[in-house]
Amino acid sequence: MPANPSYGQCAITALKIQELLGGEVLRIDIPGSGSHYANRINGGIVDLTADQFPGPIDYSGAEVRDRQQILSNATTAMRYATFAQAVDADLDAVLPLADIEHVAIRDARYVAGTDERPEVGVFVQTRTRPPAFNVAKLAVGQRVWMKWNSGPIVAVSELLSWHAGEFAAANVNDARGRCVGTSLFGLDAYWKAVAIKRAGAYCVLRLTNEAWLDAPVWAATRSFGSSWIYLDTLRKKVQWLAFASAPSRETPEGRATPAGLRFKVLRRDGFTCQYCGRKAPEVELHVDHRVPWSKVKTHDIDNLVAACRECNLGKGTTRAAAHDLGTDSG
Repeated sequence: MPANPSYGQCAITALKIQELLGGEVLRIDIPGSGSHYANRINGGIVDLTADQFPGPIDYSGAEVRDRQQILSNATTAMRYATFAQAVDADLDAVLPLADIEHVAIRDARYVAGTDERPEVGVFVQTRTRPPAFNVAKLAVGQRVWMKWNSGPIVAVSELLSWHAGEFAAANVNDARGRCVGTSLFGLDAYWKAVAIKRAGAYCVLRLTNEAWLDAPVWAATRSFGSSWIYLDTLRKKVQWLAFASAPSRETPEGRATPAGLRFKVLRRDGFTCQYCGRKAPEVELHVDHRVPWSKVKTHDIDNLVAACRECNLGKGTTRAAAHDLGTDSG
């Protein structure tokens, strides 16, 4: 219907959203209109065809429907196959160079900076087999999203410049020299780890206009070991930039601090150990429960602080003094 393009498209749309992003397909009975389908992902409702109805939809009585049950209707299955083929063609088309974006995956323990201005301005990738980077997919001004390892996307920046090269005989001075002016330049442990590779390729990328997001973005997919993701299709952009709430797998029950909460604590505390005052990336940072988790069984942000590895594990006189003040390691 030209005047109502979403009419009759709810089931096949909900099925495609589930295929892309997971979650559940919901069936809702709407008085005077019949059945309607939407999605529930990470506890939230996603309804791309709600605009076919004049008023708000009450999802409280929604029931979960198995996708195979929906596709058991031959007409629906045929329509879905046609719809999915057209959507996939658009999702998998290679984007123009200017429209490609990237995800840089960082380890929160080694990112220096403060709440106001975190240092995410340089990224280095090394590999034993050249090339370290596909520079053909890089262009000045492309957006680069910063994601915590095992956590959310928390910042965005723009690609400013890059330099690709090779190293041999464990000599990483050229790559390191291109990081002058950043905290990464002085991180001996990192460069020693690179030198252990003996030989390979490197790429140093400089980023600019860094900004923290007001709310973290959670990916619907995983990197499977890669620390730099090229968002060169619409499908990849959808899967990496879809959500503003944490998926259930990132909010585990038990002692481990949820990743989304962990980065909030590190950011709040300026990436600084609250017991000894040392900062990342000079030290490895953990998140500590002031009152031990074993006693409270919760992850209350007011009870969490950034702590270096030594203080968190109870080593040294500084940590001993903290114990005297009634705190304990997490």
